[in-house]
Amino acid sequence: MKSNLIKKMCAGVLVMAVTAPLQATPVNFVDHATYLSDTISGLDWLDVTASTNMTVDQVSAQFDTGGIFAGYRYATALEFGALVNNYIGIDSGITAIGHHTTLTNALQPLMDMLGITHTLVGSINPTTTGLINEITRGILADPCSHPTTGAALHCGGTFDHHLIYQRTSPTEYAINHGYGAYTHTIMYAGQADETVGSFLVHRSSQVPEPVSLLLITIGLIGVVFSRRKVPTN
Repeated sequence: MKSNLIKKMCAGVLVMAVTAPLQATPVNFVDHATYLSDTISGLDWLDVTASTNMTVDQVSAQFDTGGIFAGYRYATALEFGALVNNYIGIDSGITAIGHHTTLTNALQPLMDMLGITHTLVGSINPTTTGLINEITRGILADPCSHPTTGAALHCGGTFDHHLIYQRTSPTEYAINHGYGAYTHTIMYAGQADETVGSFLVHRSSQVPEPVSLLLITIGLIGVVFSRRKVPTN
C-alpha cells in the first residue's frame, strides 16, 4: 500500500515537471547582485554597468582566463529577445537587430537587476510636466554597418523606462509609465560611452525549476525501486 502511494506521488510530480509551462516568474530570474540568472534560457547576464565606458576590444580582451570577464561572451540579439520573452511571458518579436516592442509590463525589476546605465531628468513644460527616463543599454555581438557609408557600427539592445508626470492641481500630479525594449545601432566601432555597457553572458550553473522537479522525481523513483523486495527462490 505504502509503495503504491509513493509511486502515485512520483507520477504526479513527473507530470507536473513535464507539463508545467515555463512562465516568467520571480523564481525563473535570480539576482546575484553582480549578475542575473535566467533559469529558462540557462544564461547568466553580467551587470551591464560593469562594462560601461569600455570599447568592444577592451571588453573582449578580458574574456580570457584571469580577465575580469573571464568565461563571458557577447550576447546576441536573439538571446536579448529571449531574455525579454522569458521575463514578460509572451513573445516580444525581438529576434534580430532593428526589432522593437512597446510593453505595458513593468520592466523596472529586470532593468534594476541588469543595471541602469543612464538616467535623464528633464522637463517637457517647466511648470506643469516633467520627464524621468531610465535606460539600460549595452552592445550585442551582432555586427552592423552604416547603410550608406558601410562604416562599422556597434549594435546593441536597450531597455527603456520613461515616467511622465503632469501637474493636475497645485498639489497633485498624474503619472504615466512606459516601457520599451529594442535592438538598434548604437555608435561607431571602437568608441566607448559612459552610458553604454555590454550585454555579456555565460552558461549558468543555476538549474531550471522544471529540471529540478524532474531530477527529484527520478531520485524518488529510484528509491522506490531500490526498496522493492527481491523475490526469493
